[in-house]
Amino acid sequence: MALKPFGKLEEYSGRVPWSVFPRKRLDITFSDIAAGISSCLYLRDSQRTSLTNDLESLWDPSGHGFVCLSVRTGFDLFLQTMNYPKGSEIICSSITIPDMIKVIHHHGLVAVPIDLDDKTLAMQTETLAQAVTDKTKAILVAHIFGTLSNLDSVVDFAKEHNLLTIEDCAQAYCGPSYKGHPKVDVSMFSFGTIKTSTAFGGAMLRVLDNEILDGMKRRNNRCEPRSRMFFLQRLVKYSVLHGMTSPPLFGLFLKTCRQLGYNHDEIITSQIRGFSGGELITLLRQRPSMPLLGLLYRKLSSYDHAYVMQRKTKSELLERLIKDVPNASVPGNLARNHYYWLFPVVCPYPKRVAELMIKDGFDVTSGATQLAFVPHPTDPNYDPVNSKAIMQNLLYLPVTAEMPDWAIEKMAKSFARAAAAFQNDIAPYKCANDQLSVNGQWNTSIFGCFNDIYPNGLMSIFCPCISLGKVSQRIGISFPKVFVGLGLLWLSGILFWNLDGIEKSFWWLGTFLVLMAFAVSLWIRMKVRIAFQIRGSFCDDFFNSFFCPCCSIAQMAAQTTVYESRKCSFKDTLPAFNLA
Repeated sequence: MALKPFGKLEEYSGRVPWSVFPRKRLDITFSDIAAGISSCLYLRDSQRTSLTNDLESLWDPSGHGFVCLSVRTGFDLFLQTMNYPKGSEIICSSITIPDMIKVIHHHGLVAVPIDLDDKTLAMQTETLAQAVTDKTKAILVAHIFGTLSNLDSVVDFAKEHNLLTIEDCAQAYCGPSYKGHPKVDVSMFSFGTIKTSTAFGGAMLRVLDNEILDGMKRRNNRCEPRSRMFFLQRLVKYSVLHGMTSPPLFGLFLKTCRQLGYNHDEIITSQIRGFSGGELITLLRQRPSMPLLGLLYRKLSSYDHAYVMQRKTKSELLERLIKDVPNASVPGNLARNHYYWLFPVVCPYPKRVAELMIKDGFDVTSGATQLAFVPHPTDPNYDPVNSKAIMQNLLYLPVTAEMPDWAIEKMAKSFARAAAAFQNDIAPYKCANDQLSVNGQWNTSIFGCFNDIYPNGLMSIFCPCISLGKVSQRIGISFPKVFVGLGLLWLSGILFWNLDGIEKSFWWLGTFLVLMAFAVSLWIRMKVRIAFQIRGSFCDDFFNSFFCPCCSIAQMAAQTTVYESRKCSFKDTLPAFNLA
């Protein structure tokens, strides 16, 4: 199994205070990217026919394979070939990407949605008969979130009513073991940027009818190929994004976005979108570049089954851990096969839950995917009920194969806490043993140490390790660990500074250790601010912790009430605030 960049270090890097686990890891290695860059240089257009044939034979040795730019491209080619009369109807899954519906509308056709079972995400086949009219031509089934629905009943129904079936497996690729239902007319798989076994583009189709397949190929061959320079730029861009998915680097990226006033959701979504900057149909009607075909062949030849199964195992662990969270559910948890390309959760107030969870170090998103529910074409009263409810309350939890089990468990607790925060409009945090004051601001100013010089100001100056240890204990962090750890950092730093005359490098080592002590203080301050929901930013915390450390410690001590005014002793018994 090939873990992605820095994946083996995630057990440790994920514990860095500012780490944020990213929503998604690109399923590609830097050696794959290097191979793609190499393909931009050595693959020639004269090799297109040979490479295309090799790809299609690799996908389906029986001769029904077809490679094109994207699933949307393949679907457009299919509709061009079929040339259905205007006003014809395509029955479709009620959750899919909007572009598929745009393609249907472009051809003058009508999309008729069929609601999904929320437990399996399969079409509710009992309603198919009600949706069929004399205008119905085909059924488009989308496997979403990584589920694979059993299509036997859909295929039988389609044959009975003389309809074609198309399955959109863009989110459900699970290796060579499944290339589509054997009786489905057209099966489509995507290898776009965030898909399993990504090649940063491309799609593989299996088309059973040779006449339809030949028509699609003829139309595709009339399209111009995308340039290799376009693909090279994409490789470079995604290699940078790929390297940033290490939790510490991703956390810094998020903080930078906040400081600059940018929405990181919008930045990420805009960068991974497959088709942007032009009219959709025009963008779809292109052929893959030669280096894309080369990288796609490489990825199909080296599918990493263990990596996908590791992601599935991690997701199943999370599903078990959150199954008892009130008013929350995992759509598709009873699907016949679920490979968790995404980990969806339905819960009340998804955006507010996401805002709380990102403070715990998880890039949880709501609505960032391109999926949407398909409304009824004529009457909103007949909108698909289940699908509409799912999409309006949907949250995506960031589960990757690299994520350590302790992070999965932490995320489950974070989700349970955040979801509970909005039950009956209760406050996000409650205190079981002491009153937690949540008013959006510090109880004292940064120079509040002068209000209680004795003992708070003096303790923060002469015994900062004790003060920080007591503050940490209040927010659920072990006092001995903080007290001993900070003490060792300070003492070691001072010791190495004094050994400067023996070896110059000792001064640098001492400086590093002292800076680490400051960093621990910064981390604790951030924890306090988040727990008390105090308005502020990373820059505020950084400035106060590094340029006024004693005042910062005193301010935290006052906030967490770890001392008694005018008494030269800290409280002996300090129950931790219950942040759950």
